[in-house]
Amino acid sequence: VSIICVFNNQNQFENQLKASLALQDIDYELVAIDNSDYKFKSAAEALNYGSNIAKGDIFIYSHQDIYLKRHNELKLFADAIEKCDVGTIVGTQGVREPKKVYFSNITSGTAFNKEINAEYMESLYEVSCVDEGFFGMKRDTWNNLKFNEELCDNWHLYCVEMCLHTRRNGNKVYV
Repeated sequence: VSIICVFNNQNQFENQLKASLALQDIDYELVAIDNSDYKFKSAAEALNYGSNIAKGDIFIYSHQDIYLKRHNELKLFADAIEKCDVGTIVGTQGVREPKKVYFSNITSGTAFNKEINAEYMESLYEVSCVDEGFFGMKRDTWNNLKFNEELCDNWHLYCVEMCLHTRRNGNKVYV
């Protein structure tokens, strides 16, 4: 499992994401990309860079302000991705038509105040799109899709574009 995170706030990265990863009960590789010097002009460019150097078979993309609350969150999330077909994207929060459905086992934000739901979902639910805060896929899925650096030339909508692309190819997106 490779966790890929582009960060620009070292303190937030260390005290939230990295601190919670240290408590996880699964082996993982952390691909930490410091963009405080603005080396990358877009999330798509930075995440493709990180994915190219990642060694895991499962890629999980995380914002710097994510905090995994339970010691087994990463394992449960990686197991969910492992069970899916190549082409599938899995996230912790997403939009399900016709109404919005949000579930999460993580918290985010500088004050850990953006918890959505403390429940752990036992099943995967098909959604239209997942949130960019914490999502993942198999390496082969990324190899087939990659983040679109031309279309997503800023720091937003890179996951939306990937979800729409994978669905257009007949694959699924789950939360």
